[in-house]
Amino acid sequence: MLHKLVYFGLLLLLIASCRSQQATRQDHPCRPLTSQEFLEQPLNASLYIDSVKEDYGERFRLTRFLRDVGNQNQVKDTIYRFHNKHTSLVFYKTSMGEESFLTSKIADRSLELRPCLRVGMSRMRIEELISDFPSDFRDTVTLHNENRQAIFIFKESKLKTVFVNSFFK
Repeated sequence: MLHKLVYFGLLLLLIASCRSQQATRQDHPCRPLTSQEFLEQPLNASLYIDSVKEDYGERFRLTRFLRDVGNQNQVKDTIYRFHNKHTSLVFYKTSMGEESFLTSKIADRSLELRPCLRVGMSRMRIEELISDFPSDFRDTVTLHNENRQAIFIFKESKLKTVFVNSFFK
C-alpha cells in the first residue's frame, strides 16, 4: 500500500512539473512577427548581462575576460561570455558600466528564440513565425537592419544554427 502512495505522489509531482513547463511556454505567445521585430529582440530575455543571468543563469557557464584599455589609469573593460556546449552569448562592459551585446551562436534545441523559434524546427514553421522571412531554399538566410544581423543556417530544411551579431559604427 505504501508503494502505491509513493508512486501516486511521484505521478502527481510529474504532472505538476509538466504543467509548470507549459505555463512558462504560454508566457511567450507564438504570434508571428516581422524580421525587424525579431532583430530588435531575438531572445525572450533582453540582451543585457543581468537579464541573461536572471533568465538563463543555470543553463550557461559564465566566463569573464578582462580587456586592458591601455590608458594610464589601468582601466579594464570586461567581456562576458555565457556558454554551454553549442550555444554562447557575448557581451562587452566598459569600466564605466556601459554594456552592449556583441554576438551569439544559438545551436541548442532547448533555448527558445523569439517567437517560439528553436533549433531543429522546420523551415516552413519559421516562415510562419517570421512573416517576412525569405521563402527561397538557400541553406543560409541573413536578416539585418542598421543595428543587428541574424544568420539562419539550415540543413535538410531544419534550422541547425542561428547567429545574431550587433553592428558597430
